[in-house]
Amino acid sequence: VLIGIIPDVPVLRYLLHIMIQTIGSALLHALGLALLSIAFASIMRDDDTPFSWYFRTLKDFHPWIAKPLGDCHVCLCGQLCLWSTVIGFGWPTHFYPAVYLLTCIGAGIVFSYFINKLYRWTESL
Repeated sequence: VLIGIIPDVPVLRYLLHIMIQTIGSALLHALGLALLSIAFASIMRDDDTPFSWYFRTLKDFHPWIAKPLGDCHVCLCGQLCLWSTVIGFGWPTHFYPAVYLLTCIGAGIVFSYFINKLYRWTESL
């Protein structure tokens, strides 16, 4: 018996193994992109950084355009997760790429939110 409730069928064992690998890989991908989005949208937006001109330019755009382009770290991370997965796998037409895409986007947004909270908390110390 596999994990107590699933019968020990080789096909089910294989599918569960692939599913665990897919989700684990998506979580790692999301964590990396969350760190990248926070480094860009939260840290590099200060006035003494090389990208200060970019963030001043974003203020001229509508929020629907500016937020995914770096004005919001969570929005940026969601876009990075979406488009890096679509470019890497193509548009998901099967089950596993769709699971990877949804896991990566959801986890990236959550990781980005909480890592930024941790960053802001460490700044206030």
